Amino acid sequence: MKIVLSLLLLVLVINQTLQSCKPPPAETNLARQGIVAHSSQFSQSPDINASVAIDGQVSSCSQNEKLMGAWWRLDLKKTYKISAIGIFNRNRCCHKRRMLAHVRVGDSPYNNNPICGIITQANLDKLVVFCCNGMEGQYVSIFIPHYTENLILCEVEVYAMKQKKQKGQENSATKSSLLCSDSYMLLELNSRMEIVLSLLLLVLVINQTLQSCKPPPAETNLALQGIVAHSSQFSQSPDINASVAIDGQVSSCSQNEKLMGAWWRLDLKKTYKISAIGIFNRNRCCHKRRMLAHVRVGDSPYNNNPICGIITQANLDKLVVFCCNGMEGQYVSIFIPHYTENLILCEVEVYAMKQKKQKGCGIITQVNLDKLVVFCCNGMEGQYVSIFIPHYTENLILCEVEVYAMK
Repeated sequence: MKIVLSLLLLVLVINQTLQSCKPPPAETNLARQGIVAHSSQFSQSPDINASVAIDGQVSSCSQNEKLMGAWWRLDLKKTYKISAIGIFNRNRCCHKRRMLAHVRVGDSPYNNNPICGIITQANLDKLVVFCCNGMEGQYVSIFIPHYTENLILCEVEVYAMKQKKQKGQENSATKSSLLCSDSYMLLELNSRMEIVLSLLLLVLVINQTLQSCKPPPAETNLALQGIVAHSSQFSQSPDINASVAIDGQVSSCSQNEKLMGAWWRLDLKKTYKISAIGIFNRNRCCHKRRMLAHVRVGDSPYNNNPICGIITQANLDKLVVFCCNGMEGQYVSIFIPHYTENLILCEVEVYAMKQKKQKGCGIITQVNLDKLVVFCCNGMEGQYVSIFIPHYTENLILCEVEVYAMK
């Protein structure tokens, strides 16, 4: 995992260097007119609520509770073509805390829109401007997806691309696009992203090697009893609807339309500790198509739960099993977050960790009557103590029960 994290950090540093740019001068900050919300608030003080991150003052900071998947979201009230997002994210304390927060733009009110940039540890205590290059959206969200951390935001600024002027006037849209340039940005956007995606693919291949495991033998496939849904369907044929991915047959495949952010979701009806997820993802055609789909597990019915694994190009046309190591959740989702592609799933299998059978602490026998008997439980954990006559009919008489915990 150290190799994976090191490479991922390299990707993020390069991505940060390539994407950051100068704040656009004399432009209107759209954030000031927006509506904000966040996942939680560290305390009831109005000094740290969500709205202080758009009050124009970096001295006051919004702060979430330290929870998994902390987020902050800005509703711009209508869709804009976003040129740049400026963020001042101050680290009040705890200089060693992690920070890998996604800056997302799109029309979904959830945290699954395309990524404009990623806030890293190096971005703390200074203004960082991400160039979104005309990404369209009504919502700007800042989201820590994979771990538990406070999200502190002192100021968020959002700038839209200028509208083209009428004929005979200067093309200010071209001028606006130059606002996101800098002396060190020598490569075109596509070339820069190729570098980032290549490094990311290297990370994912190593990550895949480390995480994949063997299917658990003779375990119950929980997916067969679940309820499924997906973002869209390629056609009205029942042969490719969401449920065929849990019919036990790899010959039939669920297929979404080719849209941005395609997803497939399984509701297990209650929370389980997931040990492994097996996926057979067949490539019917188009062998050069991209595939970087997140396999997520958690209790959120949206596509923002923690990641168990990532399906890459190398995983097509074979069964791949991701070890989730006891991740808890009611929902399993498979989600292509950052680009437009068909999501084809021929079979999804979900396995839970075995429940440890609860052993008894002791058995009361005939010889234990009319005296105090003490059973040593040796640190057995539990909220409930029960005394139970399992196999026959009898009165249960108890004069005194005492329970002691270990120090």
